[in-house]
Amino acid sequence: MSVVADPTVTDLPAPPAPQTDVGRRLLRNPGVVAGAAILAIMFAIALAAPWLGTVDPAAINPSVRNKLPGYEEILRSADGRESTLVHHMGTDTLGRDIYSRVAYGARASLLVGASVALIAVAIGLVIGLRRRIHPLARRHRHAGDGRPDGHSGDPAGDRAWYRFRRPVSWR
Repeated sequence: MSVVADPTVTDLPAPPAPQTDVGRRLLRNPGVVAGAAILAIMFAIALAAPWLGTVDPAAINPSVRNKLPGYEEILRSADGRESTLVHHMGTDTLGRDIYSRVAYGARASLLVGASVALIAVAIGLVIGLRRRIHPLARRHRHAGDGRPDGHSGDPAGDRAWYRFRRPVSWR
């Protein structure tokens, strides 16, 4: 005789993941949302820079130096056709289009920012792992105050240490 288990009894719901609400909490923070929006816009501009009506950001044109935003330059091709180039943000002292320089400059800014973040994470990992692995750094700390276990031997110094570490109550 075989016993068949009741599927309603054995099928218990899985326990929730410990950090399922992290994304929701981040989306409720306006600073995180604003920062993510700015990064998304910069990333989109950096990727789409060649198709956003830009010219070579390093091209020097002394005939259009220091022009105000909205200046229209008429370009003539080799076959005689004319086209208009609008400098949306104007030009600099060398005649370079500022709009093109900003659009292509987003690539360099994102690259530098990502590199700095990766280097900081790598340095933090090295420091953290060194503190975790190094035998002299594995001594237990006294109540989280940064001192090794044991007292300094000076009762006045110990009291001063704890007095300094304790939060001040303003009455």
